[in-house]
Amino acid sequence: MNKGLALYTLNKYNEAIVCYVKAIQIDPNYADAYLNKGLIF
Repeated sequence: MNKGLALYTLNKYNEAIVCYVKAIQIDPNYADAYLNKGLIF
């Protein structure tokens, strides 16, 4: 998830979303991944 946050900070939103989706696939209960993904939209 830190990679997703770093990409978000660099305004690389599509790449950040990919990272968040992968984090959600690994752990569907990881609420921060959903939150950060939602903040991009």
